[in-house]
Amino acid sequence: MATRESAVTRWWDERLGLTPLTEKLLRRHVPWGLTWWYSQGAATLFVLTLQFVTGILLAWNYGATPTDAYDSVQYISNEVPFGWFIRGLHHWGASAMIVLIMVHMASALC
Repeated sequence: MATRESAVTRWWDERLGLTPLTEKLLRRHVPWGLTWWYSQGAATLFVLTLQFVTGILLAWNYGATPTDAYDSVQYISNEVPFGWFIRGLHHWGASAMIVLIMVHMASALC
């Protein structure tokens, strides 16, 4: 299958040689008749990545001392742009992570 490559893509590929990796990951044959259960590992990986990213973003503004913890959470929620949204993603992502791990384990073991 011929693909159109931009100059930037060719430039990156000359330096990093990522074409074989992307071909292996993105252009593979997926069997017919797969169900929703097939995506559990990818969904778990996505939520794990989300937890890492939101955790790092929250850690930039969080004060981990007993005197600063409450004030830093209030600062993140009320003054950091989209801080309330990042906290919400991190909060709900933690719950989703537990559920997805359990579902993934059940689908892999059963």
